[in-house]
Amino acid sequence: VNNQELATPPIAIGMKRAVTVYPNPATNELTIAHAKGSEVSICDVVWARFGRLTVTSDKQIIDISNLSPGVYVVAAVGVDGTRQTFKLIKE
Repeated sequence: VNNQELATPPIAIGMKRAVTVYPNPATNELTIAHAKGSEVSICDVVWARFGRLTVTSDKQIIDISNLSPGVYVVAAVGVDGTRQTFKLIKE
């Protein structure tokens, strides 16, 4: 089983190519693929934002080692305004 197979599927699809977030669960790094130009936010379950960035490559690795273990929401907003959200489990 590779990380792509374990990726959390998007809750909403609207971008030209579905964003992929893996691995899930994650420990120190999170990879965001197919999201170049999108704004990505990591929030807790009550939408308190822990980080926001604009993805600059087709596959970008994000350091999440500073996040406490728990459940988070990763939201990606494409350049066309479409949104995808993912549940992330941080171990």
